[in-house]
Amino acid sequence: MNKFIVFLFAITICFVLSEGCAKSNVEIRNELGKGIMLEIECKTVEPTKNLGRVSIPFNDRMGYGFVAVHERRHRTIHTCNIWYTSPKNPKNPRGGMHIVNKLETFAAGANRRCGQYREWVARPDGIYFRRNVKDPYERRKDYLWNTLYF
Repeated sequence: MNKFIVFLFAITICFVLSEGCAKSNVEIRNELGKGIMLEIECKTVEPTKNLGRVSIPFNDRMGYGFVAVHERRHRTIHTCNIWYTSPKNPKNPRGGMHIVNKLETFAAGANRRCGQYREWVARPDGIYFRRNVKDPYERRKDYLWNTLYF
């Protein structure tokens, strides 16, 4: 009987340790203003994958999910180039391009954490970050735009 209990315990441990990790999610939102399109181009480092270029209209979002790699030498890292073109107006007759290069939208930590959430919101004064899906007021400004004038 004792051998049977040890056997059941060993089988249970094997199933618990081999349990799959829930998907982590990254969401990028456009709150720049009416008529301004947010352009993003994202890629991952481990595994190497180009997620492509996407245009996000005002008040819309783009999100994707993935299972993160948490190995000692290989960790999932997502980076994005994010930019938008400001229209010409009386305050800025030339217009310009506002850009953030290599924004690290997700980086797996040393410890395995499943089901992580990352939200990035583009606004005219900068890019805001939130990691708690339950708290809509947690956002903090993380990046300022680099501006190139035409």
